[in-house]
Amino acid sequence: MKAVIKSRKPYSAGEVFTVAVTDDDGAELSTGIFFLTNTSFGMGRIKTLLVCGLSTPVQNRRQGSIRLMITDLQKLAADEGAAVALLAADSAADLLSVLGGMEIAEGLPHPLYRGCWAKTDPRSSSYYLILNGDLTEEERIAAAERAGVSSVYFDDVLDGWGHFTVNRNKFPGGEADLKAMADRAYESGVILGAHSLTNFLKTNDPYITPVPHPRLLVRDETDLAADIAEDDTLVPICAKTNYESKSTLNCFRIGDELITYEAFAAETAPLSGCVRGAFGTVPAPH
Repeated sequence: MKAVIKSRKPYSAGEVFTVAVTDDDGAELSTGIFFLTNTSFGMGRIKTLLVCGLSTPVQNRRQGSIRLMITDLQKLAADEGAAVALLAADSAADLLSVLGGMEIAEGLPHPLYRGCWAKTDPRSSSYYLILNGDLTEEERIAAAERAGVSSVYFDDVLDGWGHFTVNRNKFPGGEADLKAMADRAYESGVILGAHSLTNFLKTNDPYITPVPHPRLLVRDETDLAADIAEDDTLVPICAKTNYESKSTLNCFRIGDELITYEAFAAETAPLSGCVRGAFGTVPAPH
């Protein structure tokens, strides 16, 4: 069997490929959609392959299961500087085992709890209690005991995402206070968890303000169509696309300044309604 790229469509964040799996005679057995991203989320400038799956299962008569290496995508990745791996297994459980082994072999994070990998820990699919608001930590632990669940999900443990510092308003003593509370919960048979998104950054994080980190995610790049003063709220750019769709922040960067905008006019290509020096950065002429 072999894999052949049927089509590829570029996007600002990467490229989408339609890949066909064929037998040795060229007959198509299945198709799959693959997304090769240009950058990682949050921090970094790497390429990642997201596999959306094959349309139908493919059986290899000689091996009993498909074990393909998509050479065309590998060549594409090598040419453009990406690292791509396609993994396959007989079942979802076997695939997890393959992934776990890869983490260990490559020296990647492989979190264990009581000797069990987090991905295969039975509690990963068990019930947990989400609590927020004005409840004290002791009240949250008591609520979990009454609900008969062993895990509590907190949304206010961290002060921000990025550096992931402890919320000092809830835990004045920082990590020591947080550990003490976790120990009290553990004595009651309750495990505490903190909510965070490792691929997102909050705008109050040192990666953002007062000087943005040079490796923040870049969705698109363009040039200024004219010089701007530090208080201009209309920013002319050369790009004609990729700015009309709304994002969470509608934020762009020039040097060490972050700027948000309200609207984009494709005909004349200005960004309008701009807020200069967003998120505590310093406005400057460019």
